[in-house]
Amino acid sequence: MDEYHSLSLESDNSELVPIYAEAFPESYKEDFDPSIGLADALIIEKLEPGELALDLYAPVVSDSREVRFKVMRVGPAMPLTKILPILERLGVEVLDEHPYE
Repeated sequence: MDEYHSLSLESDNSELVPIYAEAFPESYKEDFDPSIGLADALIIEKLEPGELALDLYAPVVSDSREVRFKVMRVGPAMPLTKILPILERLGVEVLDEHPYE
């Protein structure tokens, strides 16, 4: 049993295990630890189709000015071109994208 499964089983959210046990791709698991995966799963569970959840965070290992932005949504993928104009108006410079399905 990998770290994602064991963390989920130890939590009060064991009903999410069958739903999310294999839901996150390996690339996501490499980028985020299991506690973040569980937190994201709980957020996704509360979303209605088409609704967005946003998470602004500073990575543990990063330049002190580096901030990352996570967009979570239920439904079809949302092109970055829909989000970029909003971020640019806020003065954000987008350097990279890491989509996870």
